[in-house]
Amino acid sequence: METQEETELILESNEKLRDAYTQGDFASVPNGMTKYFRTSLLWQIWRFIGINFRMTLMILKSHH
Repeated sequence: METQEETELILESNEKLRDAYTQGDFASVPNGMTKYFRTSLLWQIWRFIGINFRMTLMILKSHH
């Protein structure tokens, strides 16, 4: 028969938990240029055209 071992949950103090996270553990905040590229309609249209053009070329090459 298998025996089940009981484990005790030990909670760390808040200071110890808070200190466990360093600056590199969090996502970076986007700068102004990144926000512009994410929200600019002209940039999104340009990217859409570029990606579709590259995809079309790839498809045409595969049907060679």
